[in-house]
Amino acid sequence: LYILSRNVISYSFSIFMLIYMSLRHFLYLLLSLHYGIGILIFFFFFFQAEDGIRDAQESRGLGDVYKRQYQRRVRGTCLNTMPNTTDPNTGAVLPHPEECGGPEEFAKSVFELNEQDGAVSRERFVALAHLLFDLARSEGSGPDNDVKHMVRDFAGPFGDSEKIMEAAKEIVDKVSAEVVPFVAGEVFEWMDRDSSKGICKDEIDMAITACMSGPEAAFGMVFSAVDKDGNGSLSTEEMSDYFTNLIKMAGKCAHVVVNVFASTFKDDIADGVSGELFRELDANGDDFLDKEETHMMKDGLEMLKQQLAMADQMGPPADMIMGVLQREIKACKEAGDVCPDKFFALFEKLFYQNLATIKETASNPEMVPIPYEKIQPFVESAEEALKSGFAPNIRPITDAYFAILDANSDGIVQNSELMALMGIFDQDTSPEDSFNGMFAMVDSAGNGKISKDEGIAFIKKLFDFGVGCAKGGIDLYQVLIAAVAKTFIKFFLDGLADGEELTKEKFDEIAVAFAENGPEVLLAPMLE
Repeated sequence: LYILSRNVISYSFSIFMLIYMSLRHFLYLLLSLHYGIGILIFFFFFFQAEDGIRDAQESRGLGDVYKRQYQRRVRGTCLNTMPNTTDPNTGAVLPHPEECGGPEEFAKSVFELNEQDGAVSRERFVALAHLLFDLARSEGSGPDNDVKHMVRDFAGPFGDSEKIMEAAKEIVDKVSAEVVPFVAGEVFEWMDRDSSKGICKDEIDMAITACMSGPEAAFGMVFSAVDKDGNGSLSTEEMSDYFTNLIKMAGKCAHVVVNVFASTFKDDIADGVSGELFRELDANGDDFLDKEETHMMKDGLEMLKQQLAMADQMGPPADMIMGVLQREIKACKEAGDVCPDKFFALFEKLFYQNLATIKETASNPEMVPIPYEKIQPFVESAEEALKSGFAPNIRPITDAYFAILDANSDGIVQNSELMALMGIFDQDTSPEDSFNGMFAMVDSAGNGKISKDEGIAFIKKLFDFGVGCAKGGIDLYQVLIAAVAKTFIKFFLDGLADGEELTKEKFDEIAVAFAENGPEVLLAPMLE
């Protein structure tokens, strides 16, 4: 709980890994064929129907629909023996792909059914993307199964199968409502070469021809999507703005997953975990847990205290972390009793102090064997982002943390309650006192034993805290990565384009290298 809520240790050890991972995120999101903009153009024209563009495993995509239904086709026509799908709001009509002989015939049929005054409007194009996505899901090639497995992993043994199915469907429904219009809009702009706000037959034919030429078409579409001013090169501002939009989209999707999971499984997980604990620990079967039945917690605290006593033998990183812990323990001891606002203010004060410690550590050559001037722009960008994003994104976490400590829910955390977790790391607090403080967090009635209802209520507090950490982490991560992205992109252009804007030719060269060898081929020269 302490580490999750404070994030001090994780920040200390992972800030540079975070920068590295940010580089990977940027490269994957900007260039990958499987994510971002490229995915819909491949999906939209059914590349799985073409030989040589396949996953290693047997595909269940719409391309397979073409091949397994070949005997029902007449090449170059749509048979119209299966019903079309219509969007009632826009009038968009999607012919069933099983009735078409391939991408060219399908695109021709789509155009004929949806053109108005010789062009397909953006509104209908986005509606078609939704219809196509829904069709893919009905054919088993949508993300439903993957999401279902993810939800099942999250829920663990406490997830009811029916609820898992419902949650997975809700997640896919809500995520697609965000992602499909975004991606379809970018594809529309790429296809609308004359910027007439409509796609004509010639533009569709050009897109089909380009896409059938291979993966280079997807790279070209990504370039066009990022090149907002259309000058044939990518500036730092264009790349960082586009990347920020992708990060925002990813953040929205992540929030959907967290919200649906939390609303669906909170009660089941709380009941399930509490039931497991009582089955394992309630030795006398009286439906209460007393201190004797939870003695193993005290044994664990004694071992932790012994390990903390040896921290001074572990070198500079441990010294830094222990220094941070001792500073926070002292601040909590001196804080007295706190209300939610005062608790947040204490948290904020410690956050800024720890941020300064991290920055100082980054400039210490004994701790970080990289010249500070090389990483200073990243560190300063991250620092400013964390400062600006702290208050709006961390307050839900501190409120959930406060609820855990406030055992009697009177709106005030007594200093003894505040030290219940902090005391774990305090050498002056005995294992016995730490154990009693933690036991009291769950024993809200204060009668020396924990009932099943108290256990469930406490687990729900922990669940809410985890949800708060997830949401706050998502939002703070977006702020952080958006800030670091611009610094990195400048670094990227300096390293790979000699500080100039990225031309189409250079972009294609980088894209091919990325496709063949992954993002590390790009990171290597920049890190050198």
